[in-house]
Amino acid sequence: MSNESIFHRDIKDFWYPTYNKNGYPHVQQGVILNPERNQEFSPFILMAEDWYKRGVFADHPHRGFQTVTYVVDGRLEHIDNAGGYSLLNAGDVQYMNAGWAARHAEEAYDDDLIHTLQVWLNLPKSLKRTETAYQNIYVEDAPVVNFEGGSIRVYSGDIAGVKGPMNSLVPITMAEIILREGTEYTHILPENHNSFLYMLKRNPLK
Repeated sequence: MSNESIFHRDIKDFWYPTYNKNGYPHVQQGVILNPERNQEFSPFILMAEDWYKRGVFADHPHRGFQTVTYVVDGRLEHIDNAGGYSLLNAGDVQYMNAGWAARHAEEAYDDDLIHTLQVWLNLPKSLKRTETAYQNIYVEDAPVVNFEGGSIRVYSGDIAGVKGPMNSLVPITMAEIILREGTEYTHILPENHNSFLYMLKRNPLK
């Protein structure tokens, strides 16, 4: 008999995101985690779902929080003030600790229409002036656990018996779970984590 206790938490709220038609080149933006509710969502500040062409997120600064960007579709070109350059494809993730001062550009590559998810996570006061850092997690480097009816790809944290490659300053768990219709899956997270689930419907032909 296992002595391990499992702390069960209920879902506090659920909602559908609101979408704004911003016009070219920022074609559409979905507000998933509204920053007006950031005290409820702590440490999450906001989460946005964006469809955009080149020219939307050119050189801009950040300070005092972490960001995680997931590429749903298209190619994301990233340039930063640490001299970094990278090109991310669908399924790739970028982690950034803005720390005391980050400056970067995250643009659609070439003529792509890119589709991304980005979440902002607050840093505790003691870490707000830490050094800026970036890390790319490519889809092929994130371990996958298969189970009947689906799979889970782990980008960060210890989940489903594997550890994701993200080295975040403050612990983050992040996974992509793919389920076929009718499949059930129990997802276990650290009991002291605040968490949310966002559902995307994939094209069955892809």
